Amino acid sequence: MRESGLTPDWLEELKKRNGIVEVISEYIELSKKGNRHFGLCPFHNEKTPSFAVNEDDGFYHCFGCNVSGDVITFIKEIENISFIEAVQHLCDRSGVEMPEFKGGREGERQTKDDREILFDILKSAATHYHNNLISKPEAEEARAYLHSRGITKDIIVRYGLGYSVDYDRLPTYLKLKNYPERLLKLSGVLSGERMSDALAGRIIVPIINSLGKVVAFGGRVVGKPPEGIAKYKNSTNTPLFDKGRTLYNLNFLKTLKRTGGFSEVILVEGYMDVISLGKVGILNTAAGMGTAFTESQARELAKWTNNIVLCYDGDEAGRKAAERSIDILVNEGFNVKVIALPDEMDPDDAAKKLGKAGILKLLDEAPGHVEYRLGLIEKKFDLKSASERAQYLKEALTLLSKIKDISERDVYLPILSDKSGVTVAVLRKQLDKTAAEKPPARPIESAPAISGEITPASLFVLNSLLFSREYADISKVRREWFKSEDERAVFDFVLDAVSFGKRPQPGQIFDHLRDSAVAPKVIGFEPGLKGEAAEKYYIESLIWLANESIKAEIADASARFENADKEERPELLTKIAALQKKLTAQSLEKKY
Repeated sequence: MRESGLTPDWLEELKKRNGIVEVISEYIELSKKGNRHFGLCPFHNEKTPSFAVNEDDGFYHCFGCNVSGDVITFIKEIENISFIEAVQHLCDRSGVEMPEFKGGREGERQTKDDREILFDILKSAATHYHNNLISKPEAEEARAYLHSRGITKDIIVRYGLGYSVDYDRLPTYLKLKNYPERLLKLSGVLSGERMSDALAGRIIVPIINSLGKVVAFGGRVVGKPPEGIAKYKNSTNTPLFDKGRTLYNLNFLKTLKRTGGFSEVILVEGYMDVISLGKVGILNTAAGMGTAFTESQARELAKWTNNIVLCYDGDEAGRKAAERSIDILVNEGFNVKVIALPDEMDPDDAAKKLGKAGILKLLDEAPGHVEYRLGLIEKKFDLKSASERAQYLKEALTLLSKIKDISERDVYLPILSDKSGVTVAVLRKQLDKTAAEKPPARPIESAPAISGEITPASLFVLNSLLFSREYADISKVRREWFKSEDERAVFDFVLDAVSFGKRPQPGQIFDHLRDSAVAPKVIGFEPGLKGEAAEKYYIESLIWLANESIKAEIADASARFENADKEERPELLTKIAALQKKLTAQSLEKKY
């Protein structure tokens, strides 16, 4: 993919101005080992660093989850932004002027100008809302309500809170700025044929991404909502905002990570919970968009920490939401603890009644997710009753059977033994039986079929060519040996460099083949062989690729032979015989 102006040469110069180790070090801690830097991967949860950054060749690769890319790809993925926005971010970071260009692939994203205007619309709306709350007489009730909740002017300014006075003032304000009507509709701040304020009459919370840009808004009714009116309402999904993937407070998390860091993130249900904890000085928090927590949001959290403390409302709905979130987080590999707030208490109540010291005490005492859920199971039953103890054990053992690590399961058996009076030995035997009875996991029905995978031989050859291994001579390799266009594109990238007498630069492959599925696999491949063993495997791989190509030609010629007329058949027979003779050769020298 190449937009006019963003040529590979220009992109390479931009990357030189933004050293990959320096940029990635702003997000994760890297330690140098040999000629590479290693750290914990920000794209999946891990305890042992497997994320490698190759400074000389300008790319990263994770040996745990197999992601690869250059510094632009890293910014695009870590910040959850488009390629163009990642380029713009690096330009801003290094003081480079971004050239003019035309929009990217049709249907994939808005043009640069459209996205910038959308961000500008949202920034203007945020300013309008904020000024309303700070100074307009019509916002007095909203100010009084926030003050009653301990949200002072300093907190209002910190989080950029605002107020929507009515349905018409925001549209009038935005139209005076001459924004295109189609982008006003696309921005999510206006709704309906009249294009009225979608969050009219609500306290406004701007949703800000990790780059400090407003992407959406949340609105809360002042006080108790009238019957039939939702207390909270979010912007609709837009090109800038996906509520199932977005987390609130990432801008503060990013600042906190750079300045002092944090060992864990407190996950709450909504943005007002974040603000409530923030007003007492608890800043390492994040929230979803008031809807059910999703796998996509969990993956966003993985960029910031492996350790999550859930702090949901203490009512039944909060407990059920916590259990759903625990399942998602544990499946994504997080270490999860849970603050069990008393009945009917929410994070705002906890902040007011307990203060920072009390919240920190709850954090220190927060049980792991298994202990928390065992506690919930215990509360359901009267353990003085033999029959209810049996029910308690059945549910508790079912929970423990989901733990893969047998030694971790055993840690909880003494707890069950104390509660039930059943010996640990009997419980262990029953647990093993319960675990064995679990039905086999069903495959994810929506998972794509595995097809068109690159072969080990092709991977080894392309990697050897890309990294200019001493035994890899591209003049002895044929383009047609590679099955897919993606593989051939990698071959062409190397051939282009060699044709001009240059050594291919692996890190530059992302400038030429940014959308390639094969390029990251090739660049991140570790052959695991050296010297004569590597050369021998390389030659064997070439022979295998050549033979597979010849077999495909033979199959094609044979199929054509079946339907050929008498005049064509002799020629096809000659071709098949020649191909079969090639196939019997045992070395490259005999074949070619």
